Amino acid sequence: MKFNQTISEYLEHLGHRGNSPRTIEAHGEHLRKFASFIERFYPRITTFEAVTKDIAEDYQRYIADLKNDRGQVISNATKNKKLGPVRKLFSWLVTQDRMISNPAKTLVYMKEDQRLIRNVLTEEETRTVLSSIPTRNPVGLRNRALFQHQYA
Repeated sequence: MKFNQTISEYLEHLGHRGNSPRTIEAHGEHLRKFASFIERFYPRITTFEAVTKDIAEDYQRYIADLKNDRGQVISNATKNKKLGPVRKLFSWLVTQDRMISNPAKTLVYMKEDQRLIRNVLTEEETRTVLSSIPTRNPVGLRNRALFQHQYA
């Protein structure tokens, strides 16, 4: 299929841009899953260039309902990590003049939950850390102010 060829070309592009091997690997994984979605639900679509806005939006809805191994809906952060490479692939296809417009440009990233810090320092630990920061120079004063601001 032409999906794999396009994915390979895009991943090569990412490599030339200096992306880390892990980023390239993750993008490839997400794009292959997107290609599998297209092959499963839209068997007549054989290239990314034939993907429409409706198909991209269907994929976003599909991702919204995905569950993890425990049967829970995946987090919005995970959904965004799956959508990001798809959006970027289509942007790249447009810049390569292989598509006129980006069918994924209307995909919206989902609001991510703000997580609280799990291991908060005790009052005694905070005092110990504060007293260990030297304040005899501007860098030490800055560090102490930053720490105080963070734990106020």
